Amino acid sequence: MLAILVGLPLVLIGSCVALIGASAEKVQEERAGGTVALGEAFSYKSGLGLSVSVPVPHAVDNRFIVDPDTERAFAVTVKVFNGTDHPVAAALVTVNATVASRPVERIVLDGTGLVTQDVAPGQALEYPARFKAPKDLTGPLQIAVTAEFNEPVFFTGQIT
Repeated sequence: MLAILVGLPLVLIGSCVALIGASAEKVQEERAGGTVALGEAFSYKSGLGLSVSVPVPHAVDNRFIVDPDTERAFAVTVKVFNGTDHPVAAALVTVNATVASRPVERIVLDGTGLVTQDVAPGQALEYPARFKAPKDLTGPLQIAVTAEFNEPVFFTGQIT
């Protein structure tokens, strides 16, 4: 009888831990990010989709933002497609970049980098993201985009 009284709570605790572990694995699988090439799209299991265009040079005529003697700017278009059944807050989408494994600075011009719209189910939102880098910095380009509370998606390519 004592074995049942001691063993039953242990079995119940073990069952609860197994259920919690299985739930955590499912959540982690739903949130999993990945790596794709620039210009390609990525979709989370939830249906939330992301893409980042191939970068293009971007002219900035304010030398206090981008010094034309030492820096250059480039722009990409970030697209968020809401294939989920709930609204997605674009303010929860973060974008950052590295060139040749070095972080580059995101630049905001005319308020276009501060996107705060909500994206309704079945709808998409596109907006520019601009960065500056030292003029002579070339090589692998990685743009990381994280949507909501998911893991990041790494969009990769080259910048010359």
